[in-house]
Amino acid sequence: MDCQILTRISDPNDPSRRTRLRGAGDVKFSDPSLGIVDDCILELAPMTINIETPQGITVRQQFFPSTTVEDIKQKLAKFKLFVPIESHRLVLEDGTEVGGEDDNENRIGSDDSLLMELDVDVGDTLIVERTKVPINVKIPYGMKDIEVLVNLQKDTIDQVRRLVFEKTGLSKEYQERYSFGDRLLDDSVLGKFDITEDDSITLDPFRVHIIRMPRKKRVVIDGLNPMKDTVQQLKMKIATSINLAPFKQRLFNPDTDEEYVGDKASTKTLQDHGIKDDGIINLEQSKVNLKIVMPNSDELNLTVDPRIDDLQKVRDFVFNKYYNKRNIPDEDVMRMLIRSRPLNKEPGETKLRQYGIVADDESIIIKPISLSVTTPRRVILCRKIDPFRDTLDSISKIVKKEGINVDGMQIEFDSKEMTDFQSVLYDLEIGEGAKLEFKTTT
Repeated sequence: MDCQILTRISDPNDPSRRTRLRGAGDVKFSDPSLGIVDDCILELAPMTINIETPQGITVRQQFFPSTTVEDIKQKLAKFKLFVPIESHRLVLEDGTEVGGEDDNENRIGSDDSLLMELDVDVGDTLIVERTKVPINVKIPYGMKDIEVLVNLQKDTIDQVRRLVFEKTGLSKEYQERYSFGDRLLDDSVLGKFDITEDDSITLDPFRVHIIRMPRKKRVVIDGLNPMKDTVQQLKMKIATSINLAPFKQRLFNPDTDEEYVGDKASTKTLQDHGIKDDGIINLEQSKVNLKIVMPNSDELNLTVDPRIDDLQKVRDFVFNKYYNKRNIPDEDVMRMLIRSRPLNKEPGETKLRQYGIVADDESIIIKPISLSVTTPRRVILCRKIDPFRDTLDSISKIVKKEGINVDGMQIEFDSKEMTDFQSVLYDLEIGEGAKLEFKTTT
């Protein structure tokens, strides 16, 4: 490239006096080999090159040979055709990229390179190629739609999330699902979905998956605003969906078992709680109706808090209500087994929730005792005996139903004659596995 140079030395038309210079404007230097004396001033002349825009329009612009690629891009960004720096690149007519940041085989120099270093000469053409195109992003939560610049052949939906965050402050955790038409966009490049310039993609509204324990029934709650809605508002939507009052709901992080606490007065949002879009929340009832099946198949109903109450509350309730506040020593109450499928432990620190009691209509069973009765005719096994209600008179009636006449018979337990027919078996110390003997008194 021969730069045009205007000089104030003798014979300025002599080609030997021409050289390539760095710097814009007036440059002062001395060079004895060229016959240039100290303080001689050389002036760089601007050169005209062609700029071809993406719209196919070619314009002529003047630049100094010492102009950088970055300078040209900045000027084009302010040009009347408006060419945004971040969405275009400059290439020569042979397809070679001038400057830029991405490494590729067809690229020379960098954005800091001078035109003279890149051999761009008078009359050359720089083509402005579009690398990114605008697409529209439709955002819920009452926000305005925004426009972002993307490279359809390189960028994925994650780049869109980053750009949306930069423009709206909406973090990636609340941009889980984007769709184009009826297709959900995955992490493939955007061009795979036939998205083109000025197309619109949609951010699907925030939603959570509510897992109702213990049956693990899933309910999807959508149409939420993570930056405004509170836990209480989430509970109200859940109540509409599954007909469970908000005050009966407890919501938990399934990974940490942390409870998401919120009431009508709370202003803490779903975002503040760290609840993510498309995330999972466990739902348990704070108060549940528990059925207690007694040895004689009677049913009692008790409202319990599964996270607070344990088996001791159940036993206290049974003895206060069903056994007329009967005073039973603690050690005997503790031995009285309350069980259903998961219940096989004694009271203590273990809460009802840990037995799987977290929903209405769960039931537990007060285990009856069994004992055997030996009669002159045969041995009878008596099951479902309630030691706190049944008496020897009750046992006699069971034996009679087996077709054995017990009138006048003597009852023995541990080789002792029993004469108290009205006291309950517990008071007579007749318990699980006891053996009674009915004898004739001839």
